[in-house]
Formats: sequence, structure tokens, C-alpha cells
Amino acid sequence: MELPLDRCSIRSWRPADAERLASIANDRSIWRMVRDRFPHPYARADADAFIARATGEHPEQNFAIAVDDQVVGGIACIPDVDINRVRAEVGYWLGAEWRGRGLATEAVRGFVDWIWATTELQHLTAAVFTYNPESARVLEKAGFGLAYLARKAAIKDGAICDEWTYCLVREDGKTGRREDGKTRSRPASAVVARSRTQPLRRSPSNSSSRLPVFPSSTNTMGDACASPIAFARPVPCRFAAYRRPWQRTAIAPSA
Repeated sequence: MELPLDRCSIRSWRPADAERLASIANDRSIWRMVRDRFPHPYARADADAFIARATGEHPEQNFAIAVDDQVVGGIACIPDVDINRVRAEVGYWLGAEWRGRGLATEAVRGFVDWIWATTELQHLTAAVFTYNPESARVLEKAGFGLAYLARKAAIKDGAICDEWTYCLVREDGKTGRREDGKTRSRPASAVVARSRTQPLRRSPSNSSSRLPVFPSSTNTMGDACASPIAFARPVPCRFAAYRRPWQRTAIAPSA
């Protein structure tokens, strides 16, 4: 796969990428934002094993983000199974040197458009630790809306932490972009998840919280994604207080 974009490209992994991947990915700041399947320290042997697995996938699920054909990060689309086979989770990471340049937003937008054009997937999700608001901003710029907050849904670096889950459905259009090329806002207040089988419940630690909390379940996802989380059906949101989750104080996990 080769998807050229304005400032970067998304392409298949190659065996020749192993040395550069090991160099970029051996970064604790990346590891803290992704699944534990992504190793740290990240050695050359880890890069070789990952690329061998990624190139053997049919269809491909993990891809490289490249600038001038040199790897700067990774992005993945991991489909669900059984009755949820029309749903997939999107995950991504960038090397420290290339953050803050708009590359992640461009890559996610382009990748989502490619997914709509080449697959029959209808629903995309992405999970973000609440101590990673930069990634949440990338998702909103790419058209995703906040579905819900899952409290104590994951464990990372030895600490229990919360996650935001974002979603985007095919009928919402191409990554929230309008015909004039500008981003159509899909703020967190646009959607909130509600289970058909479980009633809403308040956070026991904060009675004033107006964002519903849902139980999570584990799932097997790819190297590029953040921690696993269950997804619930979105409905219109009345919780304007959560219009931008990173405007609230994000609590980092404590040991």
C-alpha cells in the first residue's frame, strides 16, 4: 500500500525499515501512550519481528508513516470480528522529532479516507489515555467525536488509568472535512455512548460529573493502537461540560 499525502505518506512496512524503526520507537514517551504489546526498550530484534508480522498480514493492518520515504511513525486499522466485523480501531504514533507539525492529523485524515474508499467498514473507534490530550486533539481535528469516558479501564506503567473513546462512522463523511477543505467541527459534546442493555450510572468519586461511565472489556488490537476498550452505541450528547476533554485537568496515572 502507498498513500501519498501533502507532507507525509502512508505505506507498507519494509524489512529495510527495521533499523530506523528500532531507533525511533525506542522512546519511553511513545511506549506510555500505546499498548504493552509495543515493547520498551525497543530493540532491532523487536523491529524485525514486528515488520515480519505486519508484512504477513492479509489484509494489511499496520502501516508506516513516512516523510521523504523515511519512517517517522506507524498507523494501524485493526478490524473487529463476528457481528462487529464492520467496526475497526484506529491507532497511531509518531517519533518525538516529528510531533507538533500536523503530521499526525494529516495521516489520520488520509488514512480514514483510504479506509472508507477501500473497505466495507462502517464504524471506526480510537482509545486515548486521558493524560494524552494531544492525541485527543488529533482525533477531533480528523473528525472523530468523543463517545465516552471509561474510568479505570486500563493499566499502564503499573498504574490504573482512565481512557477517552472516540468514534467516527462512515455516514458522517470524510473525516469531518467540508467541501471547502476546512474541518467540520465534531466536538466531544456531539456524541456520547449509551448502552442498550446497561443504564447510565454516575461516577462514584464525583457526584457532579455529568458524563456517563461504562464498563470496559479487553480486546486484542495491534501495535499502533492505545489501550483496549469496549465500544457502545453513540447517541446525541447533552453534556456540554465535556465539549473539549483536554480543557479539563487531565490526571496522570499515579503509581
